[in-house]
Amino acid sequence: MKLRRGFFWLLTLLFLTGVGLAQAQQKRIPVVATLEFGVTAQSGSPAILGRAATDAVVLEMNRTGRFDSVPRSQVQQQIKESDLAPPFRSNEIQRLGQSLGADYVASGEITEIAFIPKPRRARVTLSLRLTDPATGELGNGAVETGLSATDTGAVEDETLIQQAITDAAFSTVRTMNRYAPVEATVLLIRSGREATLNRGSRDGIRPKQEMVVLRRGSYVGRVRVSSVGDTDCRADILDGGIRPEDRARAVFKMPDAPRRR
Repeated sequence: MKLRRGFFWLLTLLFLTGVGLAQAQQKRIPVVATLEFGVTAQSGSPAILGRAATDAVVLEMNRTGRFDSVPRSQVQQQIKESDLAPPFRSNEIQRLGQSLGADYVASGEITEIAFIPKPRRARVTLSLRLTDPATGELGNGAVETGLSATDTGAVEDETLIQQAITDAAFSTVRTMNRYAPVEATVLLIRSGREATLNRGSRDGIRPKQEMVVLRRGSYVGRVRVSSVGDTDCRADILDGGIRPEDRARAVFKMPDAPRRR
């Protein structure tokens, strides 16, 4: 009897271990190739600050454990081999991500550099976008403002700006981590012009929301939600040969303005 029990628990342990390994494989973290940040705000050292913003964002993404980064040297080498140069067009970003085998390409800018008086502090705003190479659409993004420590009178402006960049990078990545894209499965196709999806208002689906449709990870089309029920919705097919069981994902919309602190 003891032998049978031991054999039973051994089988159970092996089963649970197999389940754990399968779940770990399913939870593969996305790989991100990060382009050097631009600086649209007025600055005397845009290259240095752009590099600082890039490094800060990559550090924060890696620190969360929810992203894996393509090495900068590999990104730069692929840019050179592809004969590309900034500013990159959307189709170039998509092609670059595909060449690198990345799940997302991160790009962004420092859009504001300012100083706040009494007490004096630096303020920096970062705009960060994650482009999905499979669709060419935004998969995530954020616009956040960071602040430096209070100037005690002995700190240089560049140091305060660097501190604000670090703070903004932390807030930007934190905001991205909070975003959960709305996803659905195509249930029915009517006359090749309308699709029924298995998600509705309870799941965050909204009228006029646009969604990209994928099949085994590859882009196959695009839909726009026309009517929404509690647990399902109908959407007009804008393009593509969409079929039942394809997966639809809401297109991410960048916020219009940063949130000031």
